Amino acid sequence: MIIFISARRSTKSTEKFLQNSFGTVREHDSYLEQRMDNVAALFIRSSKDVPGECIVDDITWNDLGMDGIFALADHTDSFAGEQCLYSGMRILSRTTEDTELREKLITLYDSDDSRRLAVRKILYGLGKPISSYDIPDIAEDIKSLHMPGAKLFPVQLAALILTGIGAAVTKSSELAGICMVIYLFNIVQHLRLKARSEGKMNLVFTMSRIISSAESICRIVPESADSVREPVGRLKRAAAASAVIEQTVAPRTTDDLTGLFYDYVLGGLMLDLIVYERTVSRLENSSQEFMELYRFVGRTDCAIAIASFRRSLEHYCIPVSGDLRFSGLVHPAIPGAVPNDLDFRKNIILTGSNASGKSTFIKAAAINIILAHTLNTCTAASASVPECGVATSMAVRDDILSGESYYIREIRYIKRMADLCSGSRMMFLAIDEILRGTNTRERIAASKAVLRYFGSRNCILIAATHDIELAYALDSEFDNYYFTETLKDGDVVFDYTIRPGISTTSNAIRLLGAVGFPEEIISAALKELEE
Repeated sequence: MIIFISARRSTKSTEKFLQNSFGTVREHDSYLEQRMDNVAALFIRSSKDVPGECIVDDITWNDLGMDGIFALADHTDSFAGEQCLYSGMRILSRTTEDTELREKLITLYDSDDSRRLAVRKILYGLGKPISSYDIPDIAEDIKSLHMPGAKLFPVQLAALILTGIGAAVTKSSELAGICMVIYLFNIVQHLRLKARSEGKMNLVFTMSRIISSAESICRIVPESADSVREPVGRLKRAAAASAVIEQTVAPRTTDDLTGLFYDYVLGGLMLDLIVYERTVSRLENSSQEFMELYRFVGRTDCAIAIASFRRSLEHYCIPVSGDLRFSGLVHPAIPGAVPNDLDFRKNIILTGSNASGKSTFIKAAAINIILAHTLNTCTAASASVPECGVATSMAVRDDILSGESYYIREIRYIKRMADLCSGSRMMFLAIDEILRGTNTRERIAASKAVLRYFGSRNCILIAATHDIELAYALDSEFDNYYFTETLKDGDVVFDYTIRPGISTTSNAIRLLGAVGFPEEIISAALKELEE
């Protein structure tokens, strides 16, 4: 009775959490950073055959701080959903059909509170245990889950039953003794294999729960199930085995009578190990169908997560397909950010003072192009986004271990962008402070050549620079925009608003004063500037 009341309270508590958490900004997950390598496993597996221009590569992902954007969007309840969300945010293969189907699912779960809650309880039950993130890799090699000597398990059970029946019928003490020896041998082997294979059994149990979760979701939301009815039917028996395996892998306490019963009574019959092996065989023969169900569960979790993420934003829009255009564009990770508009007609050179907003604007544009392709969501009043890849060169650093200087690393980054532009897919390129790792004379000459090269390719380019002469030199070929600042009561004040034209101000020396440099340094610098 006490256990029943406790379980009921736990269920009510879970329901309340799931209801209250939808559409709210998620609290910081201190363990997300630790499990990011595990979260990325599905992406690594899925991206093997994807063209480079359709992938958000590591350089771009890190330049844009996309781990942080992923954390903002990660309203998932299960490991499958978290992996599918991450993989989806790094593969930009959007089709009109995919987008329409995803949007229908997002809309359904956003508007149907009761079915959303029912599905979320299933997903929340799967949870995010760290070992479960290995499932996409295990699915490629399910045969490794078989236990040694597994083919003898049914023989051992048959021998136990036959000697037991024989002893009962013939009243033979010899047969009874043999039966007891077999029974004790089975118990010892059961306990030994269970201890050695606990990790494997947990994985198979979780894989069985993925199947049963997919089956339950199909019943609750049948309109989303057309693509997985056949895999569900084929793997239904594997899902049924999860209840038996669960009792084997469940943690025990010393006074847990159920655990003792399973280990020392039923353990001698080897039933759970036989069920486990048959489940592994079914999964082995249907690994492709299993991954279809895995992705179905993940996509379902993603649809609910996107609906919740949208509600948590200050404002968002659903982008349309077309020429690149944003109205009221903001960076999703900056609360109260100043909105800006962008109507992309030609490639853009962006100038402006330090800390005026150039880099943030470029990142906001690139991030929202990624979000448009992957979550069908933009943090803007309105957005039009073409089908394109995204590549950046922004947060370049020296690499002491490899011996690469800043400049060498920077030109490698830009060379890889040139390679990506050689394909048929349009690319959005963002370069912050182009070629700043070398001297002014060569930087201007090389930057002109690089930007003109990209101008002749199938790409959309925004390049930020402090070299005003570069902006003037390419004025007829590129659109120029700038950010600026004002001086108020001795302080530098930024409005973070983009304007057409070329910057006419600089603030490097004034910022020395703003952060408290000695006056003699500032005066000397201004004098040098005037001379």
